[in-house]
Amino acid sequence: MTGADVLVESLRARGIDFVSAVSGNGLGPLLDACRRATFRVVDMRTEHGAAYLAESYARLTGKVGVVLASSGIAHVNANTGLMNAWFDGSPLLLITGETAREGADTGVFQEFDHAGFAAPLCKYSARIEDVSQIEFCLNEALAHAVSGRPGPVQLSIPASVSGAAIPTAPGKTRRVPARVAPSGAGDPALVQQAAALLREARRPLLVAGSGAFYADAEAEVTELARMLPAPLTTPIWDRSVVSEPGSNFVGVIGAATGGPNLLSKADMILIVGAQVDYRLGQARPPAIDAGARIVRVDADPSQLHQGVTPEVAIAGDPRSVLAALADELRGAESAAREAWLEEAMKAGSEFRARFTDNPPSEDGPMTGHHLIEALRPYAEDGETTILIDGGNIGQWAHQILADRYPARWLTCGASGVVGWGIAGAMGARLARPEGRIILLTGDGAAHFGLAELEAAVRQDLQFVGIVADDRAWGIVVTEQKAVYGEEGVIASSIGEVAYAGLATSYGARGAYTETLSELRWELERSLTLPSPTIIHAPILTGGPME
Repeated sequence: MTGADVLVESLRARGIDFVSAVSGNGLGPLLDACRRATFRVVDMRTEHGAAYLAESYARLTGKVGVVLASSGIAHVNANTGLMNAWFDGSPLLLITGETAREGADTGVFQEFDHAGFAAPLCKYSARIEDVSQIEFCLNEALAHAVSGRPGPVQLSIPASVSGAAIPTAPGKTRRVPARVAPSGAGDPALVQQAAALLREARRPLLVAGSGAFYADAEAEVTELARMLPAPLTTPIWDRSVVSEPGSNFVGVIGAATGGPNLLSKADMILIVGAQVDYRLGQARPPAIDAGARIVRVDADPSQLHQGVTPEVAIAGDPRSVLAALADELRGAESAAREAWLEEAMKAGSEFRARFTDNPPSEDGPMTGHHLIEALRPYAEDGETTILIDGGNIGQWAHQILADRYPARWLTCGASGVVGWGIAGAMGARLARPEGRIILLTGDGAAHFGLAELEAAVRQDLQFVGIVADDRAWGIVVTEQKAVYGEEGVIASSIGEVAYAGLATSYGARGAYTETLSELRWELERSLTLPSPTIIHAPILTGGPME
C-alpha cells in the first residue's frame, strides 16, 4: 500500500465520491491509486475549471470538494478556485502533486513553494514531507475546511511521498467528516438578550447569509422572520435559504442595481451567518441608522466582531440559535413590526415592478429580460438547479427573480468572479445526478470555460447552458458610459462568435434562438436530451442599470 492508496481510501471513507483533476507532473501515484481503487476522477481541460467544478459542488452540497493539480503554473491556475472559496467561505481541498523530493532545493523540475503560495488563501496549507504524515495532514486540512466559517485548504504531496510504500498497515483512526455540519447551541443568556432587543424593535431586519445555508437553517430563518414579523434579505452572491415567495423576503441586498432602501430604516439588524462588507454598507452610517442595534449569530466566533461590533454576539450553530430565539419570542407579535413588514414588502414589490410590470414580447430582438422570463418557470418549479454566471445577466436575474433566493440557485459567490459557470454546471450535475440543470451565462464569462464542454460530453455531465450574447462586457459598458460617455467605452467589446458551432465542435449540442418564443421551445426540448447543450441567444446591449 502506498501513500496515495491511503489518501484515496481516506477520502472515500469520509464520503467523498470523486476528485476533479488535470493530469500532470507529480500526480502519477495519486491518479494510479484512483484507478486501482475505482475512485472517480473527473478530468478537466483547465486547472481553474477543475477547481471551479469542485468549489461549485461544495457550495451546493456543503461537502468538501476536492481538486488535484500538478505543480508550477498548474498549481497557480487552480488557486482561482481557492480564492473563490476564500471569499465565499466554502469547503474546498486542493491537493497539489510535486516533483519527487530527491534533489530538493537544487532546482529540480518545477520546484516551488506550493503550500506557501496557497497559504494566504487557505485556512490550512502544508507540504507532506513523509508518507506517515498523510492521514494526519489530511485530517487537519479537512477539520479546518468544515469548521467555523468553512473555507479552502491545500496539501502539497511530492511524488516520492505519495508513491512511497507504507511501512506498516495504517491503524484505525478517528476521521473528520468531509462536510460542513455546524453544532453547538448559543449561550442561553445571550439568546435572551437578543430576544429582548428584537422584542423592543419596531423595524427589525433579518439578514441571512451563507452561514444559514451551511447550517441547513431554512425552516428556522423562515419561522423567525414570520414570527417577529420582520423583512428578510440575503447579501447578493451569498448562498441562501429562501425557497418560496411570501416568506417575508424583500430581495437581495448590495446589488449594483440597487434595491429597496430598508437597511437605513431598520432600528435593529439581525445578521446570521453573513459578513459585514460593502453589501451591508459596512454596517455604518449612512448605510444604517446611527441608533440601529445589531445582533450577530455565527458558527465561527471569529466572525462575530468582523467589520462591526454588535450589541449581542452569539457563537453557535445558526439553526439552533434561531430556534432558541423563536422560542423566546413566541407571543411577542407587534403591530408596529407588522406595519414595518408591510412597508418593506411594498418597497420590494415596487422596486421589482420596474421590470415585472413590463413583460417582454415573445417575438422580436431579445434583451436580458427576455432570457430571465424564459428561466422563470424553472425558477419557480422548486426542482431545477439554476446557475448564473456573468455581471450584466446576473443583475437581471437578481432583480426580476428576487421574490425568492433558494439553495438550489448558484451564483459566482462573494468574489464576483465570472467564467466559472460551465465547470460549475458540471459540478452541479455531480451534486445532483437527477433533475434539470440550467446555466445562464454572459458571453464574456462563457469564453473562460468553453473548453470544458469536451470533458462534460465525454463524462456524461449533462446540463443546458444559455449564452447571453451582447458582444460586450455588458456591465462594464454600462459603467463606462455612465462615467465617461459613449466615447469612453473601451476594451469592452467582444467579436461575433458562433457559440452553437463551438459547442458542436466539442461534441456537445448547439442551438440558436432569436426570440423569446424560440428560446422557450428550445430550452424545454434541450432539457430532455442526454447531451450537454449550449443555446446561443443574441441580446441587445444594455442592462437593468440603464
